[in-house]
Amino acid sequence: VSGKVIDVNSSLEDSPETVNLSAFEEGWFFKIEATDISELENLLLPEQYSEHCQD
Repeated sequence: VSGKVIDVNSSLEDSPETVNLSAFEEGWFFKIEATDISELENLLLPEQYSEHCQD
């Protein structure tokens, strides 16, 4: 996804394990302001990603 990074989760510097413990809530790396919203259509949903990993 192309865009501009608008926020970085600096709390991960002191607690990197948060990525594994709370990936969808507190363990995010950064926030992006997308320049082309249509690119989001190419992202996988969590269920699709899980299925992809099993292949």
